[in-house]
Amino acid sequence: MNNKKIIVFLLVVITVILTAPFVIVVNWHLQMTDFKEGTVGAYDSYGGLYTIRLSVEEDDYINLHYTNISLLDNATKAEVFSIKNEFRAFDFHWVVWENESYNFWLKSGDTGTFYYELQSDNKTWIKYGVIKVGENYGLCANMKKVEKWMDIEEVKKRLPEGYDLD
Repeated sequence: MNNKKIIVFLLVVITVILTAPFVIVVNWHLQMTDFKEGTVGAYDSYGGLYTIRLSVEEDDYINLHYTNISLLDNATKAEVFSIKNEFRAFDFHWVVWENESYNFWLKSGDTGTFYYELQSDNKTWIKYGVIKVGENYGLCANMKKVEKWMDIEEVKKRLPEGYDLD
């Protein structure tokens, strides 16, 4: 009986010793990353109809910075679409308009790559998660099944030069 207690105690001590540095480093990184809050970028769409505005804001509840996206109609200056508190600022890579359309792509290190497709009502964007299967990309609206496929050449045509999904 005493041997079991000693073994359990040692396992707990070893676990604490091994996880403590990880927790300390992650918390330090989250607290020490210097983000400038406010608008950090604005990108006009094909034809200038819309602008994607990126802003970094802190979620006061959990003290974490997020990159938020506002999509503005340039004619009315009204916000027509937004994404808030989904993408941590220190993991955010890029957002880019698709060539010659009002669809856009977003890449984040924590949650992955997403494709936002403007629907025929010209008011709604559907979010698709992007998964790579061989040389093809599957687009999943509900993350359970692939609803659309694009081969790598199609993706290259849609993305501006210098961007890729890998």
